[in-house]
Amino acid sequence: MVSMEYTIDYKGIRTNNLKGIDFSITENSFIGITGPSGSGKTSLAYGTIYGVSQTEWSRISNQPVGVYLNYKLDDYQNIKPTIALKQDNKNTNPRSVLATFLHLDREFRLLFSIVSGLSPSRFSINNPSNSCPRCSGIGLISILDEKLLIDWNKTILEKPFLLFTKPQELALLEKFAEAHGIPLTVPISNLTSGQKNTLLYGKSEQKYSVKYKMGGKVRVRSFYYTGYLDFVSDLHSDTSHISALKKIEKAQKQALCPCCHGMKFSDHINSFKYKEYSIGELYAMELSDLLDFVLRALQVESSNDIKKLLGNIYTIVNRLVLSNLGYLTLNRSVPTLSGGELQRVQLVGLTTTKLSDILYIVDEPSSSLHVSEYDAVLADLKELRSKGNTILMVEHNPYFLRNTDGNIFIGPGSGTQGGEILKSVPKIDIKPFFIPKSSSKWISYSGITENNLKNISVKIPEGCITGIYGVSGSGKTTLSKYIEQVSSHVEYISQKVLRGSRTSSIGTYSGILPELKELYSQSNGLSHSISLTDSCCQCPKCQGKGTIRHSLDFSSTIVEVLCDECAGKKYNKEILELEYEGIGFEEVLSTPIDSLLQRCSFAKHKKITELLLKLSQLGLGHLCLSRTTDTLSGGESQRLKTIKVIGKRTKNKILIFDEPLKGLGISDAIKLLKIFKTMSENGATVIMVEHSVVGFLAVDYVIELGPGKGKLGGEVLYEGWINDFKESAHWEKYKDKGAI
Repeated sequence: MVSMEYTIDYKGIRTNNLKGIDFSITENSFIGITGPSGSGKTSLAYGTIYGVSQTEWSRISNQPVGVYLNYKLDDYQNIKPTIALKQDNKNTNPRSVLATFLHLDREFRLLFSIVSGLSPSRFSINNPSNSCPRCSGIGLISILDEKLLIDWNKTILEKPFLLFTKPQELALLEKFAEAHGIPLTVPISNLTSGQKNTLLYGKSEQKYSVKYKMGGKVRVRSFYYTGYLDFVSDLHSDTSHISALKKIEKAQKQALCPCCHGMKFSDHINSFKYKEYSIGELYAMELSDLLDFVLRALQVESSNDIKKLLGNIYTIVNRLVLSNLGYLTLNRSVPTLSGGELQRVQLVGLTTTKLSDILYIVDEPSSSLHVSEYDAVLADLKELRSKGNTILMVEHNPYFLRNTDGNIFIGPGSGTQGGEILKSVPKIDIKPFFIPKSSSKWISYSGITENNLKNISVKIPEGCITGIYGVSGSGKTTLSKYIEQVSSHVEYISQKVLRGSRTSSIGTYSGILPELKELYSQSNGLSHSISLTDSCCQCPKCQGKGTIRHSLDFSSTIVEVLCDECAGKKYNKEILELEYEGIGFEEVLSTPIDSLLQRCSFAKHKKITELLLKLSQLGLGHLCLSRTTDTLSGGESQRLKTIKVIGKRTKNKILIFDEPLKGLGISDAIKLLKIFKTMSENGATVIMVEHSVVGFLAVDYVIELGPGKGKLGGEVLYEGWINDFKESAHWEKYKDKGAI
């Protein structure tokens, strides 16, 4: 039989901002889709190609689609079953672990059943009767962290007891200290042991009259003093008051359960051994060590049944190690994996299956990867293709795009300026955009032993941009979280995906929409405020949702379409027709932000203008205020979060950004880096935890952690100014893996 090569074809795609494009992909090929953030890459790959496949699958399987279908196109042919691998880790179940996610727990349960005579269910990690009674099978407990309770370097006047936050508590502390002859201007660490004990455990026999200000009023009250650590203990045991719980949460951290040592199983279950190891001990091994154990066991095992189980375990664990995930453990909670780690785990699961003739859509596989990990992930993708599958990769990274069979560029811009397939890719002039700066002032951190950090010491230059680099699992996030915990005046902007209700939009997240609603309400003399929770403001057809759901195929397929009454604006006709200086409320919601700044004047309302300008500076001017946050691309979402700090007074503040360049193309990354540079020039100390090589365009100072992951990481490989870094041997592994 002669094998015929054919193409998967889509005609006239008009999903979101796509402008009636035609797209074809040859089967068994590896194709990249690239372009600016918001240009339409996701609308093509996930919104259309994946959506169409889901629809076709639901028709023959009579199973629910599982996604809402908003795609628009004229025709399609030769569709393949499609699997989408996204970076969004939506798993929030702490009991979901790597062993269950990869279905390796089946092999282990059978193995320990054979060697113990017990039922396989007795070795299930999620069977409550098997769990450690101390942690209920989570492996972690919450404990009080002294670093989050006391700043030993501060004096009493500098508020060293971090849970004493009320003005009367602070005033009482000073009064009690004075009464016992304890100096107010000496750091707590320099006090005598007796003085420390008095402050931490002492109790007053009399009430102290203290004067303090609350709610703008000066008050005088009398209180007994309770030692700080006794106060904390009382808070910890007071589970009846929400305020107490919230206060104590700030001083807690997760620690390994002292009973099961993180293994999650009860002592009884862990008493059963295979080759001197319990199931809990094997799950807790780093995968690289587990692989060695399985190989040794295979060499001496005589039972064919056990050999088969060990062989299945070896196949998957070996692929995980080859994919640079050897630092993970099988009892690792899936919600704690980064988006990049989860995607690589999924890739391993796919490369070890015998499925073929599938179309895989992969979302930025280079994201969250260190440059040393690029080739391993590319090898996995190419192996998937070699098994008769087709790969469609949404990507910005030039190195990854150079390793495909071909690429298409969607653009030329974002939003309404994008949505076209370009015949030639626009050239971006990559040159040093920023002049490195230095500082003579430093913030020093020493003796850091959190997680895998090996008693390291680092220093951060004030008023500069510091980039923290290193392989996944080397300790970058641990270091940045430590800095956040022990420093004052810190803002931490995480890489977590924006969550929100169906009404969460750019306007609500940025704070502009509440201002606009108040403006339009007052200027039109409304007796009520404009709110989507109020039925008198909602579109009567969609009840303020903006979309309407339709059930197809006997309710197995759910299609969500824009409401034809309000065109997705969510408000009723009366609200949408409200005007301010000739500008309709509907126009304000639906006009791209850049156009809104040009056409509309909010000169009397400085806050509205400032917020609109911030969004434009972040490169989000192509979006409109009514755009819901759940429809944003990864890059757009990442930039929107930055509005929480941009334009604020950041002098003497530490701003920590966890992978801020994730999901951004080079041009968009440079826009964000310019904002960071402005922040540092205005006195902020900016820290970027990064993998992207583009970040080196703007950083002034580099800290590289490694050399490996997990227990093989946690050391400072390099620390110094960027110009010195680029002259060192450490630069060699980075310079050829990006566009700089």
